[in-house]
Amino acid sequence: MSRSRIVALLICLAVSSSAAAAAALDIVVWAPGYPGSTEQAQPTMDAFGQALAGAAGAPLPPRVTYYKSLEEGRAAVEGSARLVMVPTAVWAAFGKELSLTPLVQVQRGDSGERWSLVAARGKVSEAGDLAGMTLSSQIGYAPEFVRGPVLSAWGALPDSTTVAFESRIRSALRRASKGEPEAVLIDSEQRAALGSLRFAAELEVVATSPSLPLTLVCIVGDPSDSALPVGVQSLRQALLEMHHTNPEVLESLRVDRFVPVDADALEALRR
Repeated sequence: MSRSRIVALLICLAVSSSAAAAAALDIVVWAPGYPGSTEQAQPTMDAFGQALAGAAGAPLPPRVTYYKSLEEGRAAVEGSARLVMVPTAVWAAFGKELSLTPLVQVQRGDSGERWSLVAARGKVSEAGDLAGMTLSSQIGYAPEFVRGPVLSAWGALPDSTTVAFESRIRSALRRASKGEPEAVLIDSEQRAALGSLRFAAELEVVATSPSLPLTLVCIVGDPSDSALPVGVQSLRQALLEMHHTNPEVLESLRVDRFVPVDADALEALRR
């Protein structure tokens, strides 16, 4: 083989290796129980990937995929994902097991998320009244998070209370309104829409959580892993500046901005 052909082959191999490394960055947006499908969300995910690549100086945009399925999202994180955006409840439930290290957190509005416990009017006044009942929520996959940071300030839930994962929140609220042994934990957006339900008069909010971190962007695995095609600090800085560089992308994600991790708040959740 001539020297010129060898040089050309080496260049092709180098380019191919660089492209493969750049494409190796998979980002998963994993929001169990939230609305929308992977297919419906893909244009927004593609725009997010393009914006992040441009801001971080990555040669190719990362693959960003949305999952609302608890099982599919977990499988993706355990697969090739290098970054994952998750509700704090997912991090609380699976962060240690899946080696999720928070990089930045989401800010929406002036504070974090406040969860509201809804029950049939006049049926629940204190935590003990939930004995033998089901507490349904889209974060029901994280029962210790529900029992601890979300509701512990209101009172200790009885051992006989079943915390259950439920993505069909409207159906759960309807069951509660009919007097079935069920209470429903809802987020701030769901609470804002509560009054529009035709059976809203049969329900009442009986407890509200303190303000908790909303969503985290986490590194999957070793945060010092040099195999990441773009440096961790470059990714972090690109996310922190995105409300300046690509505000329209954040709007489509229903995010105001990414901010530094509140280490004290997360340590409190761990405790």
